[in-house]
Amino acid sequence: MPRRPSPAPVWALLCLMTVVIVGLAPTAPAGAQAAPPPGAHPAKAWILVDADTGKVLDAFDEHEALPPASTTKLMTALVATEKLAKEATLTVGADAAAQPAMRIGMVAGEQWTFDAALHSLMMVSANDAAYALAEAASGSLGAFANDMTAAAVRYGMVDSHFADPAGFDDASAFGGGSRVSAYDLAIAARNILAVPGLAAMAGTTKYRFDGPDGHPHVLYNHDKLLGRYPGATGLKTGYTALAGHTFVGTATRDGRTMISVVLNADDTYGIASKLMDKGFATPAAAPGPGAVLPPVRVQPYRPPLASTLVPANPSGKASKAGKAALSTVGAQPVAEHRPVHGGGAGGAFTVVFLFGGSSMGLVVLSRQRASRRRRERAARRRRLADLRRAAYLEALDDDDWDVEIAIPVQGQFENLATSPSPE
Repeated sequence: MPRRPSPAPVWALLCLMTVVIVGLAPTAPAGAQAAPPPGAHPAKAWILVDADTGKVLDAFDEHEALPPASTTKLMTALVATEKLAKEATLTVGADAAAQPAMRIGMVAGEQWTFDAALHSLMMVSANDAAYALAEAASGSLGAFANDMTAAAVRYGMVDSHFADPAGFDDASAFGGGSRVSAYDLAIAARNILAVPGLAAMAGTTKYRFDGPDGHPHVLYNHDKLLGRYPGATGLKTGYTALAGHTFVGTATRDGRTMISVVLNADDTYGIASKLMDKGFATPAAAPGPGAVLPPVRVQPYRPPLASTLVPANPSGKASKAGKAALSTVGAQPVAEHRPVHGGGAGGAFTVVFLFGGSSMGLVVLSRQRASRRRRERAARRRRLADLRRAAYLEALDDDDWDVEIAIPVQGQFENLATSPSPE
């Protein structure tokens, strides 16, 4: 029987070719950008910074200006705290009240405290709060965009363009929307951490306050890393179709604080966690790649300004006609605008024809029908509130949900008062 040829020479040749190819491959130059953390979903850009020293410990495309989504609200909060006093009161303008979800439900003409508006901005990413703060701080959206740009230069940012205070980036965004780099967002985060009030808001998981409507309200922080990652302290989530998922995360362990920024990624929390793990595992005295963030330069809480009273028609932005369908008439909760079937004036005219001879019977029957409609509407409101609340709390706990997009209607932040009891 003929002897079967051995495959050893073939394998040897393949191994030799592999060694030659690897040896000829160009090596990465010193200081080249690192690959994303192993096992994580890719991101367009990210950065890891030691917040205490400002040293950049790792980064990838950190100077590419990208749509930031709601992480731009960090800059909105910084500029607002520089221009307004802690005790300032905001008068909500029509443009702010018309913003779509995410929103806290501001109504034009309402008087909101600065503290409540900032908590709504930082914890639940309220777009109406972002616009109200911008208009209160600078008088108009255009002036606020200029103030954000001036602050960015003063903070030492180098890549970014700021326009819309809420982070919109579609056709209706003010000024075409913002474009911000991971590097510049890390600068914003470091300045946020230097303002104890803002840092505390970003790390608060649940907050209650009395709204201008006279009812107590409750906010649940959108940052799912709080309570999951050891030492997590914030900071801001974001999402739009163009920006993808964005996240600025901070954590503190053993007296050290890390900042991670992840832009346009499928798993922002996973990447941010791996980055911060790497940061805490890096000795504090270890040299970084060479870059160091500029020093903190935020100047919070100026004396009260006259601009805390917003003009009736803030200039600089047309109404968001394309988004009007997402916000209800008069900025009332969605549940308040359910259609009433079989009621209204038509029912009253029917009663007139049937009982025209008895005015007393007409009044009694009309009141009974009105009372029944009120009970039905109250029951619908309670059912909708329960469904919204359950879905919202599920989105906070389930990584398969995203609170920035899962419930794109107003009213998800129900006031703590119970719904009206049936009459």
